[in-house]
Amino acid sequence: MKLKLFILLIFILFYIFAGFFGQISAQTRSGITVSPFIIEETVSPGQELIKIIIVTNNSDKKQIFRAHLQDFRVKGEVGEVLLLPAGSEKTSLLYWVELPQGGVEFAPRESKEISLTFMVPEKAGAGGYYGAIFFSSESPESGRAEEMEEEGVFVSLVHQVGVLVFLDYPKGAIEEARIKEFKTDKKFYDSPFKINFITRIENLGNIHIKPIGSIKIENMRGRETVILPFNRDGLNVLPESIRRFENFWHGNLAFGKYTAFLTLNFGTPADRGGAGMQTIFAETHFWIIPWKIIFIVLLILAFSIILFHFLYKRYKKNSRKINPTNGNG
Repeated sequence: MKLKLFILLIFILFYIFAGFFGQISAQTRSGITVSPFIIEETVSPGQELIKIIIVTNNSDKKQIFRAHLQDFRVKGEVGEVLLLPAGSEKTSLLYWVELPQGGVEFAPRESKEISLTFMVPEKAGAGGYYGAIFFSSESPESGRAEEMEEEGVFVSLVHQVGVLVFLDYPKGAIEEARIKEFKTDKKFYDSPFKINFITRIENLGNIHIKPIGSIKIENMRGRETVILPFNRDGLNVLPESIRRFENFWHGNLAFGKYTAFLTLNFGTPADRGGAGMQTIFAETHFWIIPWKIIFIVLLILAFSIILFHFLYKRYKKNSRKINPTNGNG
């Protein structure tokens, strides 16, 4: 009986945590699936942009899905955001987007294409515009949607998921960024080693950027050891924010001083209305000292010296016994 109660408690706890910590990257846990997760487009004033997304009812019962818009701003440096009411931010899409009116009914396991229309104002200023379009569910019987917002979490309940929208008008926008910090988590490493390169990129402009590049590592003789791709997932850095990136290099054996060169490219090409691509650089140094191997080598060397000294003294002592000499010659 106690075992059954324990198993039931574990199941309940698992259900609770799955509901509260499911984020946009894990939308398949919920009763709704939305694809794609991100809409990212370059627009121009007066343009009408139509995007099609696929919404799926993953449940075994009929559902009504409703769409609503929220603003967001960056919270912290690792991609978290703070959800805000639509119209709170100067970069809001509140007057740009036309969402489906009312609820859209879905049969069990049904998928539908939902059209989102973005009307870019004629006097839209240069820069980036952002929003999160959420789809929340309500059962036909209840007549209302279940909603609960939690700061920094896109999927705040198992019946709500969202699509991030990044629209940019690059002509005349300020595209400026700097590497605020580039370092390793330590300066000295043993072998085997795992090195964490920490990079903090600050966006000083008014449009999001996507820094892409590499970290080239050279040994103390200036020879290239390895090249690590930077931001392979294509993550964005929003305006007036700092984003932290991490890259890892691990291996079994290395020795000496190493230099890591960071090279990043960002910006909008001129043929897309931007000011062109820009490149920023940084470098850092670190040491890999295999202390354990060095200690063993030194121990063997010390033992060899002591053994050699002992054998040499013994050899000299035996030589004197075999060839005695007189003190007066």
